Amino acid sequence: MQSSILLLSILGCIYIVYGLECYDCDSSTNSACGDPFNASGLNGDNKCDEDTFIACVKVKMERNGIFSISRSGTNISDVCSGDVNGCQSQNLNGATSSTCCCTTNLCNGASSLQNLSVISMVIILPIVLAYQWI
Repeated sequence: MQSSILLLSILGCIYIVYGLECYDCDSSTNSACGDPFNASGLNGDNKCDEDTFIACVKVKMERNGIFSISRSGTNISDVCSGDVNGCQSQNLNGATSSTCCCTTNLCNGASSLQNLSVISMVIILPIVLAYQWI
């Protein structure tokens, strides 16, 4: 019983290794890509699936009160510098940008990004450890 719970926990995280499916769109050409996000307003061309993606990305830019949002996948760790599952904001030449990265399929469709695999492991790990002591 303990072995099967541990095996299921490990298998639940393996999909991260095999690449990600991410939304790929820009609010300047498709309003469904903005906030609030509307997945039903997108088509199959607005998803990309690459074995090399390390994260899905959502970039929100604001300049002079005008917002633009782009969503994509990346295989470059510099895009998600610091934390692969989190957001970083910066100001540059009067523009504010927020870059959010996440590592679950289609996670860049959320208004607020978080890593569901870490949350699930935080929930599952104590259960597995408790079974080992019983």
